Amino acid sequence: MIQMETTVFVNKKVSLDFGTVLKCAHPHRYKDESGNWQTASTTYIDVLIRNEKKGEFADLLATEEGARVALTGHGKPLSYTNADGKTLIGLQIEPHEFEIQSAGKAEDEAPF
Repeated sequence: MIQMETTVFVNKKVSLDFGTVLKCAHPHRYKDESGNWQTASTTYIDVLIRNEKKGEFADLLATEEGARVALTGHGKPLSYTNADGKTLIGLQIEPHEFEIQSAGKAEDEAPF
């Protein structure tokens, strides 16, 4: 088990038989020479909330797209093949704790 701590933006929710997956992104940003924020890369993170934990994470499950959330939990690397046949690498985390930091993303500040 790998302990993880991260901040993510919620992109969408996917309901499955065993639980709900929040498809999230963690952009890696910096300010360029003109003072504008640029995204260098993005790590995609699946936040897995099993059915038996839905009550404990009800507020997290109720978040809207674009919400900024801080998470701690355990996880693992994840690889999958997209619709174009390309193998992608991401992370999967099962949260132990969370904090909703904002309901939406501000355009003029770096998220992390």
